[in-house]
Order: sequence, then structure tokens, then C-alpha cells
Amino acid sequence: MKPVEAELRRIEEVTAEIVQEMEYLREREMKLRDTNESTNERVKWFAIGTMGTLISLAAWQVVYLRSYFRLVMVYKKAERRQLLILYPDQSISFEELNWRMENAMCRGVFCFLSRCYVHYA
Repeated sequence: MKPVEAELRRIEEVTAEIVQEMEYLREREMKLRDTNESTNERVKWFAIGTMGTLISLAAWQVVYLRSYFRLVMVYKKAERRQLLILYPDQSISFEELNWRMENAMCRGVFCFLSRCYVHYA
């Protein structure tokens, strides 16, 4: 009975090692799954943030380009109609404006998009 008993003890030790290895693998798999889920969550929020940034940048570009091309059209009209463009931050006295209008034979002053224009005859 001794050889059978020794064989059974060896088999019992082997199965205990197998059980321990399975427990270790289960714990490792749980840690890896948690890591994978947290990484997926971070990637999801990064993608949402990136999309939000890109959409807001595209909206800003549309607004900026519309105002830019609107201003370009105003400058083209100003060249065609011979308008003098005065910017809002440009300090000009009323006498100087009258002098410019008289010397250039202007018809009047027009304001558009917070800019003033003097119309030449």
C-alpha cells in the first residue's frame, strides 16, 4: 500500500499546485480585465474630447472665414465705389473728416460692420 499511497500524495500535491496556478491565473486575468476596461474608458473620453475640440474648431473657422470674406467683399466694394475706410480705433476729428471730404469731393460717410466709409464722388 505504500507505493500507492505515495503516488496518491504526489498526485494530490500536483493537483494542489494546479489549483494554485489556476487561482493565480484567475486573479491575473481579473487585474488585466480591470486595466483593459479603465483604458477603454479613458480612450472613450479622449475621443469625445477630441471630437468636441474638432467640432468647436470647425465652427470657429466657419465664423472667422465668413467674417473675413464679408470684410473682403466690403473692401472690394469700397475700391469700386471709391470709399475711404476709417476704422473705429482710428481717432479722427470732425474738422479733419470734413477737410478730407471737401478735398476728395466726397458724397458722404457710410458705416458698415463698425467701420466708417467716406464715399467719393
